[in-house]
Amino acid sequence: MKMRNFTASTITLAIEQVRETLGEDAVILSTRHDPEHGVHVTAACDDRINDDDDTHPATQQWFTALNAKHTDVIPINPQHEEPPEKPSVREHPFAHFEYVPPPSDNIANDVRAETIYSGEVQPEIVASISQILHYHGVDNVTMQHMMRTLSSLSQLDIQTHPHYSSMAERWMDALMAASFPPLPLPLRHDSGRYLFIGASGVGKTLTTAKIASYCVKHRRPVHVISTDNKRAGGVEQLAAITDILGITLQVADNKLALARMLSDIPLAETVLIDSSGINPYDVYEVRELGHYAHMIEVTPILVMPAGTDPYEAPHHARAFADLGAKHAIVTRIDTARRFGSILNAAYAAKLQFSHMTASEKILGSLDVCSSEYLTRLIMDYPCES
Repeated sequence: MKMRNFTASTITLAIEQVRETLGEDAVILSTRHDPEHGVHVTAACDDRINDDDDTHPATQQWFTALNAKHTDVIPINPQHEEPPEKPSVREHPFAHFEYVPPPSDNIANDVRAETIYSGEVQPEIVASISQILHYHGVDNVTMQHMMRTLSSLSQLDIQTHPHYSSMAERWMDALMAASFPPLPLPLRHDSGRYLFIGASGVGKTLTTAKIASYCVKHRRPVHVISTDNKRAGGVEQLAAITDILGITLQVADNKLALARMLSDIPLAETVLIDSSGINPYDVYEVRELGHYAHMIEVTPILVMPAGTDPYEAPHHARAFADLGAKHAIVTRIDTARRFGSILNAAYAAKLQFSHMTASEKILGSLDVCSSEYLTRLIMDYPCES
């Protein structure tokens, strides 16, 4: 980086000297007024960017803006009134992720101003719902989507929900139904071959066991396969449960072994496959899981816990959506009080909620994630500090 000092009688003349010497891409680092000598200006420019440089103009523009951001300097070219685009997420195996805006203290007011005079929802209802969603950690992008959806609803949408005690609950139910329509797994009436995927420790093995017990309870033929041969005790934990249910646990060490097992199972019978937990930012672990998830015989199901960081959850969800996941099963509902993370993840990764689990009991607690269920979760804890 080149740095120079300039002195002139006025700030305008000093800036002209900066432009002539360092070019339009220079930035002012500091200014100082001297009663005897006029104005002292310190400016700098990147010596990699010059007239012969073939760097893309957008890159040069971002470099100037980045200097201004991190050194509190003033760009000397005031002609560009619009701010440059935000930087992409730091380079990692999923660098194509969209930029997720940071949380804003006044997001409820910002979003409400866009929709308060559109649609049939009363302004006080819009304000109440936006504040509740903000409390739960719903991010800016998801909030804007939900507020646009809310403004498109009509009185007809809430007539099917007359059992709520308040209008806010009725509108919230209609909003959840429109924003996050459920897609439950057809466990009682149809067969399927489901591969449960997710990060480490989210509850994939327990979810597999719960669905297996559900199928046994409703007398549906079910087979359980584990590919979790890395975690110590992973297979043994699931085997202890399947033994109680009277199901023989099969273990597949690789994709070919899993394919052979699936070929031996009739298509009319349900297959549940427990996978190893992975780091969604590790390209090698994702690629290894993709060998199973991309098999045409299986349907990937994302298992994700409630109560996680609402701004990290969308990145995790999109990583698994890239592996083909379109359904999501949410765990740890009973240990969370803020549920913005699952809403952010579902919207960012275009996932549909299937089921929710609320305890570590194997039997029971496998509820369909209906709009009424989501409304109860969101409205039960709107005002806690």
